[in-house]
Amino acid sequence: WQDQLDALEELASERMSTRDRRLFENLKKAIRVQGGVDDPIESPDILEPILKALEGRKETDVVYQAAGAAAASVHHVVPYALTHDLFSGGTFLLVWDPARALPKHLRQNRIVSVKVTSRPGSLPEELMSRAARYQIGGWTSAEAPFLVEALVRGPHWIQTFKEAPPALPDFQTFPSKDGASVRVTFKATHANGASRWLMQFGAAAEVLAPEFLRQEILAQFRKAVAAYERVD
Repeated sequence: WQDQLDALEELASERMSTRDRRLFENLKKAIRVQGGVDDPIESPDILEPILKALEGRKETDVVYQAAGAAAASVHHVVPYALTHDLFSGGTFLLVWDPARALPKHLRQNRIVSVKVTSRPGSLPEELMSRAARYQIGGWTSAEAPFLVEALVRGPHWIQTFKEAPPALPDFQTFPSKDGASVRVTFKATHANGASRWLMQFGAAAEVLAPEFLRQEILAQFRKAVAAYERVD
């Protein structure tokens, strides 16, 4: 919203009357946006070597402070891409870990330092492209994407998904004939990314497939119920 208003104001400012400016200022004050999408601004000491490593496909030593870890650790990786979606709340550096033969997501603002080596880096292009395309909220894996199918009850969701479909990989909707629910499908490579989106609907959503995801979310809801019913 703010970017759109700033662009509109810049475009029209030369022809605005005093009354127009007053109306425009009132419009800006009337808009309320919760939160924001701006990432912390990283220093050139972090960004420049990341971009250099991405351009030259070099092995890179990344000192990373994982959430909850007592100390930062060094990751010997090959950077592949910077990723961002509406669920992640920040930018991630997608890398290939040669030692573990796995893709990793490193949250950019937790990177302490980056050192690009002279060693050429190699990685599985198809696997990394897939890991980038099907990540949700920073969650990805080396596994092939699986199809998630869920039933979301409530006629208002049909219109909501039509007007503002969530930014999920290969997201599709199939409204029921009676208009009381909508079946949705999308793809993911990690259960946590899929469950993060689905669990926000509470009892309104039911996972139909895959079975392992259905059971995982069921277990999470059982734990939640037990916590709510616990008497201290």
